[in-house]
Amino acid sequence: MKEKENKFEEFKKSTQHPKEELLAILTVNPITVRVAYLIKKFNLNISPNQITSIRLFLLFPLTILFLFLAPILQNKFFYILSYVLVYFMAFTDDLDGNVARGLKKTSNFGAFLDSIADRTYTFVILAFIFSLGET
Repeated sequence: MKEKENKFEEFKKSTQHPKEELLAILTVNPITVRVAYLIKKFNLNISPNQITSIRLFLLFPLTILFLFLAPILQNKFFYILSYVLVYFMAFTDDLDGNVARGLKKTSNFGAFLDSIADRTYTFVILAFIFSLGET
């Protein structure tokens, strides 16, 4: 049991980012470190770039679509769905970094892709805030 805890603690230390934000540390980071550890432990073939691509090419368009449909269809459920997707965007943002650092799979392309995904996340947050005035 102690050996498993030591392996997890070592992995957790390897995933720490020197500029980690307090909000991430308190909300998504405790979960994403464990998910990243499970990816490593069970030798799942999931790369950080795949996680970033999911955020960029699936979660981002779906969130924008739901934010677009909510006022048109006058359905607040789409706002709830977009809120959940915004959370998953934050979750995958933290997860891809933890997987990259924990599995030592960092790359310049991954950093570039993550940077683009971060800008789209900022755009979604702004769109989400401004669209809430429509309700």
